[in-house]
Amino acid sequence: MRLLLPILILATAVHGQINRRLATFDDEIVKVVSPVFTVAELPTPGQAGRVVTVTDVLVTTSCTTGGGTKRVQCTDTGTAWVPFDSPAGGSGVWGAITGTLSSQTDLANALNGKAASSHNHAESEVTNLTTDLAGKAAASHAHPISDVTNLQTTLAGKKKLIAVCTMPAAVATSGTGETLLYKCAIAANSVATGDTFRVRVVGNSSSTGTLIFRVRAGANGTTSDNQAWISTTSAAQVANAWAGFEALVTVRSATSVQAVGVATAGAVVLPQLIGAPATAAIASTATWYIDIDATCSSGTFTAQVAAIENI
Repeated sequence: MRLLLPILILATAVHGQINRRLATFDDEIVKVVSPVFTVAELPTPGQAGRVVTVTDVLVTTSCTTGGGTKRVQCTDTGTAWVPFDSPAGGSGVWGAITGTLSSQTDLANALNGKAASSHNHAESEVTNLTTDLAGKAAASHAHPISDVTNLQTTLAGKKKLIAVCTMPAAVATSGTGETLLYKCAIAANSVATGDTFRVRVVGNSSSTGTLIFRVRAGANGTTSDNQAWISTTSAAQVANAWAGFEALVTVRSATSVQAVGVATAGAVVLPQLIGAPATAAIASTATWYIDIDATCSSGTFTAQVAAIENI
């Protein structure tokens, strides 16, 4: 009996070694006789346990990444081809991992803690944003002149633009009566009592004929505006004789202006008509006009230059 027990123990150990050697031998046989494929030729997985050799893998940890020169024994898990010696539950290669993301709990949990690629934040969630915005001006806002450095000083040195001038007709033709040569639109509420405008025109006659010049003021910018000044009638002109006038128009109130001027025709001075000083009615709270008109009895009078300027 004492001799039999050691024999049994020895037999058991030898039997285990033989089984392990046979298993290894079986694996080696499988590796030797497995079919050979390229990655492109690999059959669709679905027969668990079959083994093949793949001849053109890029890395030995993947059976399906081609473009290389490495040979790998691969086994069919029933759903994918994996390296034959990969331990169950071992590491995978990105691009060759299959399954459901939620089943990989550590990865799913890590991703669940991340924000979506498209998302929003409340203003309070951005550090100091509310405080910083509180110190900014609204997108639409205004400034008084005093807020702009040197603006008041700069504007004080500029001449106020209060008039927009046009020349409706440069030529006064005989037989057409009074012709509007030039006019300026004065902006509403842009003048004060005492403001003065210089008015002048210079032109030439085409032939014999008398001339009369007028300054008008009013709401229309036409020959129907109120007469503020008129020259006396000139003597007969000759071809290419020069004529013109210069006058001052002064704002007397918000509702009236007064004009005084002197005209010339050839070598003769044409003063304004003798009469008591008078004013022309305006309404300076709305746009109003200063007009230069001329009447020519024969031929034409052509205004070559004309101006109305605030002085």
